Order: sequence, then C-alpha cells, then structure tokens
Amino acid sequence: MGESRNMFKRSRLQLGVLLISTAMIIAASAAPLGSVSGALSGSAGAQTSGSSLKVGFSLPALDAYYSVVQAAAMKEAKAKGVDLITGDGVTGASPTVQINAVRTVLAQKPSVLLISPQGTGLTPVLNTAAKQGVKIIFIDQQIPGFAPALSFIGTNNQVGSTLIGNYLVKALHGHGVVGMMLGVPGTPVSNARYMNAAHILEKAGIKVVLSSQVDACVESEAIPIFRTMLQANPDMTAAYAICGTDGDGIAKVVSERPGGRKGFICTSWDVETSEIVDLLDGSCQAVIAQYPVKLGTSAVDWAVKVANGASIPKVINNGVGLITAANAKCFYHGAPVSGYSYPIPCGS
Repeated sequence: MGESRNMFKRSRLQLGVLLISTAMIIAASAAPLGSVSGALSGSAGAQTSGSSLKVGFSLPALDAYYSVVQAAAMKEAKAKGVDLITGDGVTGASPTVQINAVRTVLAQKPSVLLISPQGTGLTPVLNTAAKQGVKIIFIDQQIPGFAPALSFIGTNNQVGSTLIGNYLVKALHGHGVVGMMLGVPGTPVSNARYMNAAHILEKAGIKVVLSSQVDACVESEAIPIFRTMLQANPDMTAAYAICGTDGDGIAKVVSERPGGRKGFICTSWDVETSEIVDLLDGSCQAVIAQYPVKLGTSAVDWAVKVANGASIPKVINNGVGLITAANAKCFYHGAPVSGYSYPIPCGS
C-alpha cells in the first residue's frame, strides 16, 4: 500500500534487507520461496512453453508491502505453471512508469492482467488492454467505475477506515483534534482509507485536519509536512496516516515535542516491522493490518480460474484487522526492523 501503500525509494542496502524480510514472510506463510530476488526481477518460472498461460502483473512500486505481494504471486505462479509477466512502477507519486510498464506487459499478449493501478491515469492503457481482449482484475487498488474490470481483490479499505475511526473516537473520549496524512490526496485508495474515519470522528465532535500536500507515502517527505501541520495545529491530540511509512514519520515528529509522545495518539495503516515495534514500546497505538501473502496467492489463483472460463465475484475481500499493543506480539517484531511484518505465534 499499500499507496497502500508505502511507496518509498530504497538504497541498495535497504533493498537487500527488504528481500531478506520478504523471504522470511513467505517462508512463515507457506513452503520456502526459493530465489526471492530472482522472482522480483522477471517472470515466474521458465518461459519455454508457448502454451503456458500468460498473466500480466503490475504494482505501483515494490515497497515493503508490494514486494511481499509480488513474491507470493511469483511463488504461486511457478507452482501452477503460469508465466507471470511483471511490470511495476517506482513511486506512488506518478503513474508514468507504471503506464509504460503495463504497455510492455501487454506487448507480450497476456490473457489476464492483475493490476494495482495508481489512479485514473492508468485508464487509457487499461482501455487498450480491454480492447485487446485481456481480462482485467484489480488487486489492492482499483479505479472506481472502470467497467471492463472483472473484479477487485483486496483489502476493504473502507472497513479499515471505519475501524480506525471507531478506535480513535474511543481513545480520545469523544474530543480532540486528529491530523490525517493522505499519501497522495485525491487518489481512490487515499479517499477510501480516510473518508469513513473522518466522518466518524467529525460526527463524534472531533475536529479533523487533512493534509493537502503529496508525500507519496515516503517517510522523508511526510516528516516535514506533518511537522508543519503540527505546528499549525498545536492542539492536535492524535494523528492517522493512510500508509505505514508516514506513521513512522509521525512518531518521530511527535517525539520532538516538549512533552514528547505522552498523551498523543499515533495511528496508521500497514504493518511494517518498525510499526509493530512502535506499538510495543508505546510510540504508536494502532495500525490497520493487511495480508499481502494471501493477496498475491489469491490473485494468481483467480487469474487461472478466469482464464479457464470461470466466473469471478465482483469484489473479493482479502481481510483487514486492527492491531494494538494487545495483539502486536502476534506479529513479527524482531531484527531486522525493516520490511513488512507477518503473523507469528502470539508471545514469541
């Protein structure tokens, strides 16, 4: 995401840690993945058979969350003998790279396209795909009203937004000011993740302050934006970010206050390992969890079914949950404190 998702640039060292973390997540969820780095850089399995099913697969960027989604999809594709043709973007701030990547994928004539579109900017290239007879399935993100799409498989962002809204109302006892970081304001996923929460808070009499600036779910971009927001609203008592990297940034900025983090409620989306650590040490109070391994696996399974003529539900909910200090120990929180966390035996 996650614009979900957390679309931030990584150094080579960070990417190496990310790949290791991704392998750990897949291993914890199923059988060993094999070569994760190879899976993230090309098609799944050998491309020697001209009769093998070709499935296009495109994500906005390979951040902590999406790297896990893609690795799981690669693993499932290999197991089913599917040629998974990947073509991803590099940042949530602009769809240009993803658009070009999808064009390249379409040139290889896939039967099905699994895609998490960054926004309406992908509409023209998706119309091209539909005209080519490609069956389009949205995953994680969607373009509302895009008729050719057969289905949306992903987190019910509105449910997650409702969960965090209700949590904040209870935690704030019905009064206070909540600042919201929106990643890329105006995009479908941003709207879906904040609107219900904002409505619930305002209905309870709690003031909501929205960021209008694009931080693209990049921590280094989010920090100065939230710092300015907090300075402009010194009575702010809580914050909510629609992506995890922004949540990390909020925790850092709040710690700069004269009173530190005491009395301030920090909430966000996604479950990176750093966020689980923040929950356990009290730096933040709640996050919304998604299930990336399930999403990648399910997407490929449905692509195979659809290619073979099966019908598919218009919406397939991948699940969502509220994580607090009370259940944070049920998610990985050890070293390295990088990448996306994953469920473990509680108390481990």
